[in-house]
Amino acid sequence: MTARPKILVTGSSGVLGSGFLEMASTFPEFSFIFSTSDEVDLTDLEGTKKYLKKLAPGMIADKAWKFSEL
Repeated sequence: MTARPKILVTGSSGVLGSGFLEMASTFPEFSFIFSTSDEVDLTDLEGTKKYLKKLAPGMIADKAWKFSEL
């Protein structure tokens, strides 16, 4: 049996990321990993590298962003 490709979705508690979470079950051929800022601080380069090395995703869907007023 072949392992399913892993897709890391960052920002899974936000609007776009939660959309991925809702539709993930319609793509059983992939293994989705959902993360939030509580699990990894994407502004911390070394921490992000360690996190990615640990998970070893084949693909990344980066849906994390911070809204700020102009």
